[in-house]
Amino acid sequence: MTTFRSPDLERLASIEAMAQTAIDGLRSIIHTARQLAEGASGGIQRPLNAPPTPFSRPKPCSKIERRPELQALITARLADQTFDLIIAATAAHFPPEPRTFRSALCRWRQRKAAELADLNPQLSTPFGQFHQ
Repeated sequence: MTTFRSPDLERLASIEAMAQTAIDGLRSIIHTARQLAEGASGGIQRPLNAPPTPFSRPKPCSKIERRPELQALITARLADQTFDLIIAATAAHFPPEPRTFRSALCRWRQRKAAELADLNPQLSTPFGQFHQ
């Protein structure tokens, strides 16, 4: 049985992020190919000087999304701790170089809440409470 050190987990997380970027790029290429195929059979559907579609570029991943161990720590503490306490806990558990800021934590939490609300709109606070 192989034990993984922290640098190994970081490399795996970066490889996973690169793979996800490649998958998103392939989805964009497939979408563009389908649009071109539809355009060839049905004429041009939008002007040539129109702005690109929203599918043309994938969203960049945040530092929190790229590090599963950081996500796990934040998720475990999000329901019962304030953002400031969570930031202090991440500073104590992880090296100082990739610091987690309060604004990044707030944006990440809002994205996760929106994703979960889309899955289950009946939830009033789908991903922890709002801590200020």
